[in-house]
Amino acid sequence: MLIIKLVIFGQSGSGKSTIARIVQNYYEKQRKTVQVVKLASPLYEIQNHVYKKLLLPYKEGAQDQILLENLATNIRRISPNYLVETFMEKVNNSEANVIINDDLRDYHTDYPRLTDSGFIFIKVSCKEEIRQSRLKSRDDLSIVQNSKTTKGIQDFLYHYHIDNSNLSLLQLESSISDMLEGIK
Repeated sequence: MLIIKLVIFGQSGSGKSTIARIVQNYYEKQRKTVQVVKLASPLYEIQNHVYKKLLLPYKEGAQDQILLENLATNIRRISPNYLVETFMEKVNNSEANVIINDDLRDYHTDYPRLTDSGFIFIKVSCKEEIRQSRLKSRDDLSIVQNSKTTKGIQDFLYHYHIDNSNLSLLQLESSISDMLEGIK
């Protein structure tokens, strides 16, 4: 079975998750099984545990970006390959036709591993003022405007690029559909 493996990457607030949902819908309409696999899944689990342990209110899916960034930094210090190896185990055990990742940030460890594993890279960008506005409108618990964890993503090589600055949702869906027609 041929598996399509996609990485949708860009700065926080550029629209990666929205595009990932559109990509997922596109393939599901073609009766393909799709799995979204997050590199940061272990970080989200730890974040949830911290908020529950501290008895703090927490909305499912909300991100404490400061906590997540610190967790990622320290997990990489202790075990540099842990996040990417946990991710690759999920990918390798998946029975999906399409794997989507929308949270790649690390240039030194994760990016080369996903490149070597045959992922197709889709860069998402938008105007900085739009990105900042999107970040402010999210329900995140804390926001890191310019994360040090994304240092180096501007150097990722990519197969496709989507400028998500001025497209309506319909235009974005059409643009993504056209792009995905070329991915087999």
